[in-house]
Amino acid sequence: MKDEEFDIVADEEEVEESSKKQKITIKDFFNLTNLICFVASLIIGGLIYVIFCLCKDFSLYNSLDGMFVATSVIIFIGLFDLILNKGTFDVIAVGFSNFGRMFKKDPTKKYDGIYEYQELKKKKRLKYRFRFLSFLIAGIILLTITLVLYSQYYNSLS
Repeated sequence: MKDEEFDIVADEEEVEESSKKQKITIKDFFNLTNLICFVASLIIGGLIYVIFCLCKDFSLYNSLDGMFVATSVIIFIGLFDLILNKGTFDVIAVGFSNFGRMFKKDPTKKYDGIYEYQELKKKKRLKYRFRFLSFLIAGIILLTITLVLYSQYYNSLS
């Protein structure tokens, strides 16, 4: 009887612990890591735009192309970060890690399996689960600039 009560209490504690992990706070969105990613993505987008415009003659049409390329790259990075954080490529990562260990002096596997790898990465992934939003917000800002440039280009044709 006491064992059953202990199991029920242990299960309730696991449920409470998992529900605490799932709580979303404002700190998940606005933290230093997300701010750095946001600023870095705007800088990278600006650099892509400048490099694109310097490679071609500077015109409104080339500016539009440069902003579109910068926007596409930043949004792609954000979506790729989302996919990586969900663990889509875990099997590949474990495979390459264990394959690389074969060529070392101690050829033991680094990870016993995919489950162990996912458990090791769970805390880090939980910490960075909203990092992709930094890239997507920067991409939306760049997309807005692209649409403004497009409207100017369209108005200059009329």
